Amino acid sequence: MALGRLLLVVLMLSLVALPALALESVASGEQGVALTDFSIEYFIDGSQTKDYETVRLESFDQTMSTTTLGTRAAVTWYRVSLHNPGPDDRSLFLHLPKAYHVRSIDIVEERSSRVVNRLSVNLNEADAHPAMYRGTLVYPFELQAGKTTVVYVRSHAYSHQWFSLKVYDDENSRRALAGGHLDIALMVGMMLALVFYNGLLYFATSKKENIYYSLYLISGLVWIALSYGLVAKAFNAYGDAVFVLNLSLITMPIFLLLFMMAIFETHEYFRTEHRVLQGMLALLVVTFVYGLFDIATALKPASSLAALMMVVTFSVSRCRLLPLISIISKRSMTPMVTM
Repeated sequence: MALGRLLLVVLMLSLVALPALALESVASGEQGVALTDFSIEYFIDGSQTKDYETVRLESFDQTMSTTTLGTRAAVTWYRVSLHNPGPDDRSLFLHLPKAYHVRSIDIVEERSSRVVNRLSVNLNEADAHPAMYRGTLVYPFELQAGKTTVVYVRSHAYSHQWFSLKVYDDENSRRALAGGHLDIALMVGMMLALVFYNGLLYFATSKKENIYYSLYLISGLVWIALSYGLVAKAFNAYGDAVFVLNLSLITMPIFLLLFMMAIFETHEYFRTEHRVLQGMLALLVVTFVYGLFDIATALKPASSLAALMMVVTFSVSRCRLLPLISIISKRSMTPMVTM
C-alpha cells in the first residue's frame, strides 16, 4: 500500500515537472549554435485577440520546432526557452524561415518574467522591413550568461499554420541565409520548359488539350514557387497581394480536368464519366469564384478537394484505360495470317 502511494506521488511530481522541463528545451554552450530540431510549446488562440500578458498564463502543449497545425490554428503562440550555462553572453539569432506564409508575426522576449524587447511585423508592409530577409524573419537577441531567456512568437496565418523556428549564432545564421532554393528553382525551370513546349504544340496542332496542359503546368509552378518560398526569396514579396496567387491551387485541378475531358473525348465516348468530371469541375469553379472574395476560407477544404480529385481522376482513367489495354493485349496475342 505504501509502495503504491509512493509511486502515485512520484507520478504526480513527474507530471508537474514536465512543463518546466519542456521550457528548458535548449542550451547554448561555448561551441557554435545551430538548433534546428528541438521541442517547443504552442497555444492556439481561438479568439485571435489574446495578448502576451494573457497568453503567458495559459497552458501550452508541446510540439517540435518545425510543425504543422492545420487550418484551425490561424493564430498560434509558440514559446521557447533558451538557457546559457556559460560564463559569457551570447549573441543569437532566431530564424522563422516560413514567415512568408503568414499575415503577421509578433515576438516578445522575456527575461526573469520581464519583457526586454518586442518586435511586430505586418507582412503586407514587410518588403523593406529590416527583420525580413528573402522570406525569413531574423530576430537578434542576447542570451546572458547563466540566465534563461523565454521567447514568445505569435503567428497569424492566412489558412494553414505552417511553422518553423531555428536558433543560430552569427556564423551559422549567415550560412542558413546564404542557402538557396536551387532545387525548387530547377523544378520551376523544367516546368517552364514544358509550358513552352506545349505552347508550341498548340500553335502547331491547334489541339486544346495542349493549352489546357500548359495552363495546368503554369498553375502548378506558381503554387510550388509560393509554397517553397521561391517568390519571397526571388522578389522579396509577401502579404495579401502574393497570397492571392494561392488560387493556383484551385486552378491546377480545373485545368487538369479540362485536359482529361479533352484528351479522352469524354463528351462523345464516355458520357457517364463526362458527367462525373463536369460535376467535379463545377465544384472547383464555385470554390475558385468564392476564393476571389475570401481566399483564406476557400483554401481550407483544399486537402479534401485534392483527395476527391485524385479518386475521381484515377477512377476515370482506370475505367477507360483498362479496356484499351485489354484490347491491345488481345490483338498482340492473335497470330498473324500470311497470304
